[in-house]
Amino acid sequence: MNGEEKVHNLVKVWFNDNGEMESSVLSSESNVKKKRGIRGSIQKNAVEDLLGILEKTINLSLNYAFLSKGNWIDLLDMAEVKNGKISF
Repeated sequence: MNGEEKVHNLVKVWFNDNGEMESSVLSSESNVKKKRGIRGSIQKNAVEDLLGILEKTINLSLNYAFLSKGNWIDLLDMAEVKNGKISF
């Protein structure tokens, strides 16, 4: 933020036996000072809200980045080729 690094996370990502992506945080380091009292609660809630938004965003993007075989077939069935260009 503003050219400053705030958080460093080391995350392990893998695919389980069902082909679903899983991840776990191996280490996390923050340069942000934790506030006390009401401001600390507000800061904590803001972080939790942001993490929820990020999780939803990543899960949504994974649905598009890693299509199943059936989804690829459906996508290709929707495609049309006109004048050498593919459109959906």
